[in-house]
Amino acid sequence: MMNTPVTKRDFIKTTGCALAVSLSKPLSSMAQSGESHAGSPIIDLHQHTNYSGRSELQLRTHQKAMGVHRTVLLPAGKYYGLAAKCGGNETVYRMTQLYPDDFVFFANEVPDLPMGRETIEKYLKLGAVGIGEQKFELECDSRPLEMVAELAGDYQVPVLIHFQHNAYNTSLHRFHKVLEKFPNTNFIGHAQTWWGNIDRKHDQKVMYPTGPVLTGGITDRLLSDYPN
Repeated sequence: MMNTPVTKRDFIKTTGCALAVSLSKPLSSMAQSGESHAGSPIIDLHQHTNYSGRSELQLRTHQKAMGVHRTVLLPAGKYYGLAAKCGGNETVYRMTQLYPDDFVFFANEVPDLPMGRETIEKYLKLGAVGIGEQKFELECDSRPLEMVAELAGDYQVPVLIHFQHNAYNTSLHRFHKVLEKFPNTNFIGHAQTWWGNIDRKHDQKVMYPTGPVLTGGITDRLLSDYPN
């Protein structure tokens, strides 16, 4: 792999479309209806209900004002609010029932809880188009995360994972093992440690790095070497 410096902006431009591929089947059906913005619909892949106290009406009003065609709602787990007191499965499901033309939803739960798998599967059966945002204090290759990956493969939906050094889904350098073990599951990488590691010389303690990057970082290699 060439050691050519590239900017984060350039990298995100070239990889952003890869995120939508994981949801290509449901998103393609979304894009067939409604007005477009500059020739194509705007799909917001990452929103939460009750974010920092924001009401459901405020969320919908904001999305409409931004010209968003369809929004993917990511619920919190039962005992955690994704650090911003976000709403859980029942709130995102309710929003999709109230406004089916505006919202779709993911299913989520703390995977190491006894009812973790059961809860996620319940909402997958109710129509969730993915699992996440998985943002819990676990190793990224832990058995609970493997359970989530297995379940996502069974239902043919993607998993959105928040990678954050010393906090959530840690040990990104081992995530290749999960990709290899679950080749039929698609993963959507997200957050500081995921994007920081496009840089081969990334300092794991820095959450918001600046400046140019060198190709060949952990994330760069994962995106290059694994189709899922």
